[in-house]
Amino acid sequence: MIEAVTKQRGIAPYFVCDQCHEIIENAGYGLAAMPQLRINVQGRTEVLHVHKGKCYKMLEDKWDGRVGSVELLRHIELLIHNSRVELSDIQKLRDNYEQIGL
Repeated sequence: MIEAVTKQRGIAPYFVCDQCHEIIENAGYGLAAMPQLRINVQGRTEVLHVHKGKCYKMLEDKWDGRVGSVELLRHIELLIHNSRVELSDIQKLRDNYEQIGL
């Protein structure tokens, strides 16, 4: 899931594991998971965010192994692409965040 989390400098969105409810601190440690039994008639399904390993295994067990997944970093890349965001825009945002200490 994505949640707004209060940190020292304000509120910001973070990926939070749908199994253990801890923040996924590094995209390399997470997966975007899609339970296949929840695909609707339009071909859409909820995307869950989980830690690799134990948390993903718990999700698989919950859905009898019927869970597709993609690396969280790839998921983010696809969201950026599908939203028509330019990488130069992201760099500008990162520069602004560094200026204010985020």
